Amino acid sequence: MSWNPKIIIIIVLLIGGVFLGFFGYTKWTNRCQEDDARICTLLEQLAIDSSTQHHGTYTEIHKTVPLFTIDWAIDKSSQEILKKEASDETMHLIIADDTVFLKDYSDNYWWKQSAKDVAKFDITLPFDPTIFFNNLVKDIQDPQTSLSYTHQDVCGAKTCYVMTLKKDNMQITDFYIDEKTDQIQQIIISSSDIEQKILFDYEDFQIEIPHSSVKTASANQNIFFENFLQQSSIQKQKPDYIQEFEKTQQQLEQEGSPDFIVSPTTYP
Repeated sequence: MSWNPKIIIIIVLLIGGVFLGFFGYTKWTNRCQEDDARICTLLEQLAIDSSTQHHGTYTEIHKTVPLFTIDWAIDKSSQEILKKEASDETMHLIIADDTVFLKDYSDNYWWKQSAKDVAKFDITLPFDPTIFFNNLVKDIQDPQTSLSYTHQDVCGAKTCYVMTLKKDNMQITDFYIDEKTDQIQQIIISSSDIEQKILFDYEDFQIEIPHSSVKTASANQNIFFENFLQQSSIQKQKPDYIQEFEKTQQQLEQEGSPDFIVSPTTYP
């Protein structure tokens, strides 16, 4: 049986049309629904997926006084946070695929434990960039919130336009975005006396997964609680105003105060 060339051409065109229609429909349904293109660009940068590569710093401030700073990084399937209070390193965590590495400051070895075992415990991290950015995306897409351009400002050596997100609980989030590249430079979240500041760094980086000085934790071992116990001695050396603030912070978290900024950092 021989095929008529015209029929073959028609079949090819029909198949091609079906595929083009499918991909066109997919692109249409997945497009950004925001009227302001700047919001779409912001959402694209905040979205976390398997190709995301971001790093920078996170600082929590109380009445202009920095409480702690975290160097954070997301590199595809890996994530790292390094917490510092004043000049003291108090937590160093690396999550690589399904494995968690936590620095043990008693001997400078790394605890190694599966993420599945860690998930058994109710762990709250001081900052989890993946959860943090995912929650920002939800806030922006929430119809009860308002995000809009507010002003132009200087951010470092760059000039930024500022998009401001307002929530019902009086929390305000300012996104500083480079006017030339549309890259996020910093995010400032403020409410009452608390301020959270996230800076982005666009220099090349790489998360170094520990391969030496590693020890394996047992399945029922809570390595994060052990880290907390190690740091409890440091707590006694903190200034009184920081100890008092952290005590108040814990009380507000327990009471669920709407005026307190709760960092969305529960692991996993």
